[in-house]
This record gives sequence, structure tokens and C-alpha cells, in this order.
Amino acid sequence: MIAEYNKVFIENYIRNFVVCEFYSEQNVKLKIPNILFDEMTIKINELEIEANKLRKLTDTRVDMLKQERKKNEESQTKILSLEVDEKQKSLEKSNKIIKNTKVNISRCKDLFTEAVHVGNGLEGCIKVLSNCSRSVIIENHGKTLVKIMEEEKEVSSSNLCLADELQNLSHADSGQKMEALLE
Repeated sequence: MIAEYNKVFIENYIRNFVVCEFYSEQNVKLKIPNILFDEMTIKINELEIEANKLRKLTDTRVDMLKQERKKNEESQTKILSLEVDEKQKSLEKSNKIIKNTKVNISRCKDLFTEAVHVGNGLEGCIKVLSNCSRSVIIENHGKTLVKIMEEEKEVSSSNLCLADELQNLSHADSGQKMEALLE
């Protein structure tokens, strides 16, 4: 709106200036009184001053609008930069979580494989223990608990005696005694 006003004002000013020049040249021919001519010149000068003020005001307003626009752009740039940084940090955090999850999955897979191996080993041990307990039950069928404990004591004491004799023989150089003992 100010620009339109300035345009109209400038057009009027130019028309008035041309008329004023024309009249100043033709002053002699038209016989315009000097007072009227001076008043017109003063009015034109006032209009020129007003036009200059308006031009300065327009230029100032344009500069202010440019500065506001620049500040808004800088503010938006900062906001967008902060958002980008935040998204970048979120992405890095997500990537770390994914990496840790992959490592944990790998570890879990290894642990599962080990658990399967241990489970298979335990199954074998259970079968062996089951077979041993069956054979012990079959051996001791009909025996009392007291009798079984006495036999165990005899076996352990004979094993201790055998171990002592083997130790004594190993210190002695007699291979015949060892063979006799083993028989």
C-alpha cells in the first residue's frame, strides 16, 4: 500500500515539476504573479521533502522486514538443526540397541547349543546311573540293608589293604610279590 502511495505521489510530483518548469519558462508569457509562483515553488519543495521522508520511511521498513525475515530464518534453521541432532542421537541409540541385541542373540544361541550338549550328556549319565542302580538292585535282591552295609565295609577295607600292599610293593623291587598279589 505504501508502495502504491509512493508511486502515485511520485507521478504527481513529476507532473507538478514539469508544470512548474513549464510555467517558470513561460512565466513571462503567462504573466503569473511572482507571489503565486513562489507559493507553488514552496509547495513543490514541501512535497519533495515529504516524498523524501516517505522514501526513507519505506527504505527503513524494508530493511526492518529483511532483518525480521533473516532472524526468522536463523531461528528456523536452529530449530531444524536441533531436531536433526535429536533424530541423529535417537538413530545412534537405536543402532547401539540393535547391535547389542544381535550380540545377545548370538550369545543366547551359543548358550542354547551348550545347554543342548549338557542335556545330551545328562541323558547319558542318567542312563548309566539307571543301569548301575538296576544292577545294584539285582545284586542285592533279597539282602537286608545291614548285610549290604557289612559287605560294603569289607570291600572298602579289602580295597584299603590292597592299596597298602601295592604301595609297599612299589617301594620294593620284587616283581614276583606284585604278580602274586595281583593273582
